[in-house]
Amino acid sequence: MLDLVKKASADGAQAIIIVCHEDTGLEEARRMAAYPVIGIGHSSFVMASLIAESAVVITTLEAAVPVITANIERHGLTSRIAKVVAAQVPVLDLEAAPDRAAAEFIEAARALSPEPPLIILGCAGGVSIRRHVAGVMRRPVIEGVTSAARRCRALAG
Repeated sequence: MLDLVKKASADGAQAIIIVCHEDTGLEEARRMAAYPVIGIGHSSFVMASLIAESAVVITTLEAAVPVITANIERHGLTSRIAKVVAAQVPVLDLEAAPDRAAAEFIEAARALSPEPPLIILGCAGGVSIRRHVAGVMRRPVIEGVTSAARRCRALAG
């Protein structure tokens, strides 16, 4: 991935998006790129903090929870995004079985007490289920791909 960041930067990219909600390699990519490097995880946290007083992240698998939690802490957003939970959905199911994946994310949100005022879908594949989850939960639902694209548009020359 870092080789692609170098290439994109050398080729004149105006912005680069790291499309992994765990923002893998984000800091290293920022150090080497000539233009802004945006992580979808960080972008979703920033967007959520602009919209609601509190939010939760619902991610795919338990292995992602400590990484996303550490990222929220590193960005100083634990007062706004206090919880990260896993829906126990394999990443590829977000595309291969979006209805089932959305149902699992909804179930994970409903299991929280109280139900969160805003939900962050903690995986790039959340783009394929956001509308469904938002419609059922009847509250704002953010996913990082759109959040990052909007930030890039604002930051790119």
